[in-house]
Amino acid sequence: MATSLCLFNLFYNVIGATYVLFLTRELDIPPAGVGLVYGVGSAAFPVGAAAAGWVARRLGVGSAIVWGRA
Repeated sequence: MATSLCLFNLFYNVIGATYVLFLTRELDIPPAGVGLVYGVGSAAFPVGAAAAGWVARRLGVGSAIVWGRA
């Protein structure tokens, strides 16, 4: 289990680094733009986490997962 988690973290971070390089080199998005997208996503995370319980109660757990995926 620990080996699986270590490998997951390793490859997840490799993909994350490759993604940033792809955005800046291939799509010509400036580094400030990439940082802005990551910053907005990080700021929106607590809002989604706070609303998750309410949404699950309102829609049901299965529907909340389906609609959250969209």
